[in-house]
Amino acid sequence: MKSSFFKVRRFHDEEDLQQQLIEWHREVDEERPCRATGVSLRSVNRIAEEFPVVHVDDAAEREKRRIGRPSIVEDFRKLVVKILEDKPDLPSLEILRRVREAGYQGGKTDTTPPRCLSPA
Repeated sequence: MKSSFFKVRRFHDEEDLQQQLIEWHREVDEERPCRATGVSLRSVNRIAEEFPVVHVDDAAEREKRRIGRPSIVEDFRKLVVKILEDKPDLPSLEILRRVREAGYQGGKTDTTPPRCLSPA
């Protein structure tokens, strides 16, 4: 609750305090939320028109809507798996050299196991 609520009001008794507090909350929540929260009126209106949040499973939502930058190593994942199946003790620099021959342009970190084998 903002301290300005008490600066400009006089209360006759506890009931009057409660009534004014309820009215103030209604006003802040419904009539002027941007002033109370510091969020612009445009943002308040945009958020008010959004659909309510039904679940918060961010990982599933990102996968479903394909949110985020696609992995550049994704196209080479099968190649890395094949290389490791053939020679599991192959140094990571050799794995990188082989996938670069296939057209990969990223860095070594993305091609080293287990990072390149984890789900995208």
